[in-house]
Amino acid sequence: MAGVYGYSALHNAVIARDLKAVHTLTTTADAGCSLESRDAMGFTALHLATLQGNKDLVEMLVQVGCDINSRTKVSLLIFTRKHCKEIILLIIVVVVVAVVVILLVVMWYLFICSCCCCCCRCCFSQTGRQTDRQTDCLTD
Repeated sequence: MAGVYGYSALHNAVIARDLKAVHTLTTTADAGCSLESRDAMGFTALHLATLQGNKDLVEMLVQVGCDINSRTKVSLLIFTRKHCKEIILLIIVVVVVAVVVILLVVMWYLFICSCCCCCCRCCFSQTGRQTDRQTDCLTD
């Protein structure tokens, strides 16, 4: 009987990391246990054993015939939870790089505007006439 999360007896044995119970459930004909039963999120017992990183359980389940190509309904959720720290770090790096690029562009613009450049807009007054700075530049 499946509980709130839809776990079968095999799911529960895998979660408990109980090798003996998993062996009994997968080899006893009258146990009535399906190797491919899924919980509420589409996980099989093999998925749960793999997520736990339990090599012994994974090997046992593969040997008794669990489908190694089975997919869940929430594969993106697994990726996000498993790699959350890496994703956050990547976002931080991208933001820092963007801020540095913006600062470099601002510094470059301020440098260009502070030099004596004939084509720079800042060398013109608000009236559109050349300032003394540009006149000096043209005579140099």
